[in-house]
Amino acid sequence: MSQERLFVIAGFLLLCLLVIGRSVRGGRLRAIAWIAFAALGFVFGSLGLGFYRFHHEKTRNATPELHSTEALEPVVALQPARSVADAAKPAANLSYFAGVWKNTNPPTRGLTKLRVRTEGESVWVHAWERCHPTDCDWGEAAGSAVAPGTSSEQTNEVQKVTATFQTSFSETLMTLTPADDNSIEAGTQTRFTDNSGRSSYSATYTLRH
Repeated sequence: MSQERLFVIAGFLLLCLLVIGRSVRGGRLRAIAWIAFAALGFVFGSLGLGFYRFHHEKTRNATPELHSTEALEPVVALQPARSVADAAKPAANLSYFAGVWKNTNPPTRGLTKLRVRTEGESVWVHAWERCHPTDCDWGEAAGSAVAPGTSSEQTNEVQKVTATFQTSFSETLMTLTPADDNSIEAGTQTRFTDNSGRSSYSATYTLRH
């Protein structure tokens, strides 16, 4: 049994004896017994509560290091992934992205066609997705040309083009990057905004003129 519990129990027993002491005959003896039991009950009860508070504070102060370590894990996982792989991606003129692009995998159930138009440093992306009997039209979204660095020329060294498509139930971020054989790679990241509980998902497509 823990030390604080022993002191609390002792204090309780003394208080019980205090009640018994009140029935002792003789006014003086009863007064002395009452004072003694009350004092001892208070002392033991106070010691028990003091030991309990000391151990409680010690335990509480010993845990922050674990909690702070656990809190740091998702922060590290969510740091932006600007890595060597990003720096190695080829850059192209913004005009490279312009035109109509078709999925190299016709039976796809995802993106079937893109129409990209450019004007100066501006770019717009129009997308279609496989539906029946006709493809679903995502509409046209304004895009952003991303260069390898702040010193790069905005239209001559474009590493990727990004555009966001929104519907009443979802939001899709599309990233277009130059690929081999005069093609582009379209990566999509979709999250649902309708509180349906559906998981976010990503997909990658290769498209060619």
